Amino acid sequence: MRTIAGPCYWVGGAPANWDDEYGELRPWPPSSDERSEIDASYERALAKVREEEAARAAYEEARGRWLAEHAPHPADAGTVAHECLLFMEEREATPIEFEELSADGGLCGARRSGGPGACGFGSAEQAIAAASSRAPADPWVQAVCRALVSERAWERRGRRLMLLVARGEDEMFHVTAASNRDSIRRHGLDWRRMTAPGIAGSPDPELPGIFLCSRLEYASGFLRMARVPSHVWAVDVAGLWLEGDPGGDSGGSSAWMILPQAIGPERVRLIETDVPVRSAPF
Repeated sequence: MRTIAGPCYWVGGAPANWDDEYGELRPWPPSSDERSEIDASYERALAKVREEEAARAAYEEARGRWLAEHAPHPADAGTVAHECLLFMEEREATPIEFEELSADGGLCGARRSGGPGACGFGSAEQAIAAASSRAPADPWVQAVCRALVSERAWERRGRRLMLLVARGEDEMFHVTAASNRDSIRRHGLDWRRMTAPGIAGSPDPELPGIFLCSRLEYASGFLRMARVPSHVWAVDVAGLWLEGDPGGDSGGSSAWMILPQAIGPERVRLIETDVPVRSAPF
């Protein structure tokens, strides 16, 4: 039996293959003090759920009032064209719930999840700024808005259900065909210069950006997909805005990200050369 607070209780014989990552394991029944804490934890969790439900209902009422006044067309008055969660950092406890309330993304709403919190309506930057308690010109707000505009034009991928946008701090890693080496040394990384097929065999860029992984060992997955000999490059992303790769936890993971801009040769260095097809050295 699992409790909200974390401990799990067993009845009868203790399981022999218990994994500690599932939580602490204790014998049943709990002590009276433990039982009191189980009940109190449940009541706190229930109160939090009710608070969130009330906050969501209040937001929806505010959204209806705002749309009734600002929606230029009746069709925009009750349709959510796209929705996602926006994160400033991975596994953030209270992400921003973002909605595009018109097909062109011109009408938007956003609220901070987790109970009563800031919310806003208007353009994407106005709504996100209000919900995040930042200025519309804030660099993070602007980076999120650029990501939303870009993905609205995607043809080969569906839009992200979660969108992590974070500023790079160190190096990340990129896998590409060995035949691209001379071009990368001269021009850096730029998907618009793509000539050789992608790692997964695509003849054209899958998305307008550079696919990166946060750890060198994660490059092994890309190398196993490679259909041609490949190189692994380290990429200095310090100070650059990165977006969650839609293939990584629907866009919410920092392990696989997209750099939505070309990057010069001064920021890349070759660290593994001519990896054979279907070989992963890490």
